[in-house]
Amino acid sequence: MVSILDIYTGAKVRTTEEPVIEGTVQNIVASGINPYDYYVTIQPDKSMMDNVAESCLYHALNCFPTDLNLLPCSDHVSHKVVRFKFVTNFFPCNISTDQKSCFYEEILTMVDLYGYTVIESEEDCVCPEAIKENQRIYLHFGELSGYCRPSELECIERMLSCGTTFKIERKIVSEELFDYTFEQELEICRKRYEGCIYDVMLKAFKTDKSEYVMAYKVIDQMIEKIRIKTLNNDIVKGSEEAVSVFLYEVYDRLCDEGLIETKTENRHLEARRDI
Repeated sequence: MVSILDIYTGAKVRTTEEPVIEGTVQNIVASGINPYDYYVTIQPDKSMMDNVAESCLYHALNCFPTDLNLLPCSDHVSHKVVRFKFVTNFFPCNISTDQKSCFYEEILTMVDLYGYTVIESEEDCVCPEAIKENQRIYLHFGELSGYCRPSELECIERMLSCGTTFKIERKIVSEELFDYTFEQELEICRKRYEGCIYDVMLKAFKTDKSEYVMAYKVIDQMIEKIRIKTLNNDIVKGSEEAVSVFLYEVYDRLCDEGLIETKTENRHLEARRDI
């Protein structure tokens, strides 16, 4: 028996009643305020599906805490995610209004069963988005895209494969990224490089006495070398990303201490190490 205080979305569980099933928790629904007043929706492991296929809806079934044991699952604390894209058989030019309506009726029922919260946009041209912890799925009829933990990708693919109003034609998966927030990424940069970054930057700005280098170009090169690939900077690159803020903090401090000399008042232009 597992308390609601110990269960979490993404947990690996095993049922105690025959037939014994192992699977992954997709949704947790409380029915009261006591620790065992809840049920979970789980997706059984592929190897278990033959035993419970008739009891499943979209490869998922509900279980009560009295029937569960919690299994180890280290991926719960991982910050690694992957971007994915599932291309469907629909194109904007070949989908009818009725087909689109049936698609959204099914896909919204599907993600609700799996514990996603659906965010509707007020703009007509923007599709709904399904969100659950660090999983996001943009629900476009021609392309279901988003990101999740690497271990959750198969679960999402299996869920979508159950669709009867659409068909998955192709899957595209990116390299692994991290879901760090701006603040987390900035703190990681500071901790990781605090012992060496000043010397590295001074070396990068070292020139002949009569020469200057463009400060922003030097810092851009350093950014490319130490950037942590995250969901944020995978989309937005520039002065607002954490690694850029970190390096310009270091650069400004070196300028303030007189260790880097700038040619003009604009520190982002010509500069050199003050030898």
